[in-house]
Order: sequence, then structure tokens, then C-alpha cells
Amino acid sequence: MSARRLPVPPEPNVAHGPGAAVPFVDREHELRFLSEWAEDTTSGSILTILGIGGTGKTALAWEWFVNHSQLAGNFQGRMWWSIYETDARGFFLDCFSYLTGTQIEENQGMRPAELAEGISRRLQDGRFLIVLDGIERELVAYSPYGQ
Repeated sequence: MSARRLPVPPEPNVAHGPGAAVPFVDREHELRFLSEWAEDTTSGSILTILGIGGTGKTALAWEWFVNHSQLAGNFQGRMWWSIYETDARGFFLDCFSYLTGTQIEENQGMRPAELAEGISRRLQDGRFLIVLDGIERELVAYSPYGQ
């Protein structure tokens, strides 16, 4: 697994961002919606941005993550993970390590179920932002329709 040193919350953990994109313009309404969602502690803890490929979901989420989320949500930590770059096993290991303030090497022997349980416990105890870019790839992989 990776020898990358993880940041310690509240510093953001960005394993691999979306890369260069066209200039981001004219999405103030959506950015404001995301900030209002994050500021409202009574709103749901999961927000999904849906749309067909190429509509700018990743660009919108990245813009908000980088330039707005730190002020909007009073998050204890923020993480960006791209399923396009690395699989779900890598995510669970990286996320658990980040949320617990440990390094990846310390947790490599843990089973996926242990990692998932630890992540769930930590998320219940705190306020974190985790962006899963491309999660639909994992969902399709386990769907009977993805075969």
C-alpha cells in the first residue's frame, strides 16, 4: 500500500484530486446550496450529487471542497477520495487511518469489516466531510446490472 504520510485532521486529506479542469464559473447557486447543507446540522448526513457524465459534478464538488467547505461546515476533518484512481479497499484503509490519526502502515493488517466499523464509529462521534468521487463505479460493480 501507499507510503504517503497522512495529514492530521482538521487538515484535509486529498489522496488524488480531480486534476486540471476548465475554469469554474456560474455555479453560485449550487455552491450556496452545498454550503447551506453543510451549515445545517439538522440536515441529512449524506448528500449525493447526481447527474450524467460530463455535467460538472466533480468540478462542482471540488470547487466547494477546496474553496468553501472549510468555512461552511465546521468540519473536524475533510477527505477527498476518487474511486477513479484507487479502489474501495484503499479508501477504507486511508479513511480509517485519517479519521483515527494513525498512519496507513499501522492498519494494513486490518480486515475490511474492521476498517468499516472503525470508520462508522468515528463518523458518529464527529463531524467530517468525505467526498467519494466516482462511487458509482463501486455500486455498479456490486450490482446485478453491472455484470
